Amino acid sequence: MTIQELLILSPIMFLALGALIAILLEITTRNVSHVIYVSIVFLILSFLASMNLWNGWTNTPIGSPILGESFSVDHFALFFYFLIIPVGAATLLMMKTLLDKMDFDRGEMIILLLLSLTGMMALVSSRDLLAIYVSLELASLPLIALGAIRKNGYALEVGVKFLVMSSVSTATLLYGFIILYGLTGSTNLDQILYELKNMDSLTPALMFSIVAIIAGFGFKMSLVPWQSWVPDFYQGAPVIVVAFVSVASKAAAFAVVVRIFLLAMNHDGVIQYWIAIFAVISALTMIVGNLIALRQTSFKRLLGYSSISQAGYMLIGIASISTGSLGLVGLLYYLAGYAFTNLTVFFTYGAILSKSDNDEIYLLKGLLQKSPLIAVSMVIAFLSLIGMPATVGFMGKLFVFSSAVDSGILWLAILGGISTVVGAFYYLRVIKTIVFDTPESDPEFSIDKVGISIQLIGAIGILFFGIFPSFLIHLSKTAIESLM
Repeated sequence: MTIQELLILSPIMFLALGALIAILLEITTRNVSHVIYVSIVFLILSFLASMNLWNGWTNTPIGSPILGESFSVDHFALFFYFLIIPVGAATLLMMKTLLDKMDFDRGEMIILLLLSLTGMMALVSSRDLLAIYVSLELASLPLIALGAIRKNGYALEVGVKFLVMSSVSTATLLYGFIILYGLTGSTNLDQILYELKNMDSLTPALMFSIVAIIAGFGFKMSLVPWQSWVPDFYQGAPVIVVAFVSVASKAAAFAVVVRIFLLAMNHDGVIQYWIAIFAVISALTMIVGNLIALRQTSFKRLLGYSSISQAGYMLIGIASISTGSLGLVGLLYYLAGYAFTNLTVFFTYGAILSKSDNDEIYLLKGLLQKSPLIAVSMVIAFLSLIGMPATVGFMGKLFVFSSAVDSGILWLAILGGISTVVGAFYYLRVIKTIVFDTPESDPEFSIDKVGISIQLIGAIGILFFGIFPSFLIHLSKTAIESLM
């Protein structure tokens, strides 16, 4: 490995080193606070290394394949670094804030988070099927352990269910990769595209491979019909873990799907086939997620089904790829905005209800009267999930719906609009509970200055990038242009 390759891989290597040191600290000191602080330091170093690569401070060339053409740290990968790393840092800070409320091994949790982050960053940089598979496993296996980390009966059930379904999805994905390798004789995405262009037609084997790959990643992206694990995981796993998975894991999955289909299957022979599949799945995901969410009384399960519906909206960006970069730019913008929104919701929820096993929506009654700042942050986040103007959620939906119209799939844009209206009913129900209902009891919660700061950053980010979207749009365009 050359010095240049070390610099290019430095963001990933800093995280891997941070995970190693966190393990040593956990073994020797058992001081969770020290482990958190050290982990945040390495996250900062990883972020700075990513900034260096994006801005070219050390004149390190990026974008070219490295390590046997298995990885490529381009602007597309760096965009997701900028998304994943802050999510990891916010999760650790959230953990520090809620430290006294946790009834499980916090040091173990930090290490698993760092390992998963390392795998996610490797995943979004992979351009080889083998590298994708290994990185996916590194990202996914710690999440399985995190789902069952509370070690109670329901958490263990959730962990086992997640393990089984994750294993099946990974096996399906691997089977799709094997067939694709058999057809092309290569695991490199660029070479796969070259070989597929030389094929006379869309063969049944290739069709099956595409379906298997979509099914494998459909689980990770919480798409219908592979979404059944989501509400159980949201309800059984610690709120901090759910916050992390709902943003970082989803972002990494969408990133690798875009890279695979844009680099390896972006030609006339197959593109219309997988676009049609993504469009149908997007429609089903929006419908199922929103309709089932309507009858939820559990706040966690409502957020789970909300996450499913949001994945459906995001998928419109991939289904609209025939318009060029507009849909993909919308997808990246949507993912960035979703990070601000979801972290705000989950952090507020964690501060309010983390001491109680009861997660019913009615416990949010009168939150505006008890803590106006927290309530306003929550309301802003839910307005963004609805897609109200002046929020980042509105701009994200505007982008993906516009791209669907431009690409000739008007029906998907109309269905997205209808689904948005349906979703507004349960989002507004939560807002009504927070703002207008009279509290029946005092919810037990506490939040420190760090927690309040994170909430305010999230709420301000939702409004700022909703009103002034140009910065995020520019980053998204630069990222997509590095692939096309």
